[in-house]
Amino acid sequence: MSLREALRNRTRQAWTWWWTTVDTGGVLCQTALYPFLWLSGVYMTFTDAPTTVRGELGGGAHWVWIGLLTLCPITCLAGQLLHDQYTGRQLQLWSNIGITCALGAYVSAVVQASWLGRGLFAVYMAAGFTILAAVISIRDVRKLRAIRAHAKES
Repeated sequence: MSLREALRNRTRQAWTWWWTTVDTGGVLCQTALYPFLWLSGVYMTFTDAPTTVRGELGGGAHWVWIGLLTLCPITCLAGQLLHDQYTGRQLQLWSNIGITCALGAYVSAVVQASWLGRGLFAVYMAAGFTILAAVISIRDVRKLRAIRAHAKES
């Protein structure tokens, strides 16, 4: 076996492991993180707390951001509780995409802020959570495809 074939096999094995991990991942992250995102959205709805998102992206983006933080965790939970697997997974997918956008907006706002050098810890955490939410969204797409394929077989 040549070096090129060995690398190709290793790469294929790594991707197989990655997709298996994504597809079998639980909801621990969502259970731990989403309630706090919801609480932060509710808090910012009823207080005049200054946020980097408002300061850097503007008032309209700020309210969309708060809307995503407030609504998406609730709709994701509703999707998990639905008995109709396909509809529930679709609701979770769109909720997870919304959370990915909300977290990405925060990262974008902090990166644009003039105090970037003093706020890096929050940026790194939010960037990691953004990637995690995006991976959860990819998992939802894959599960929707599997549900659809199973329905066609039946």
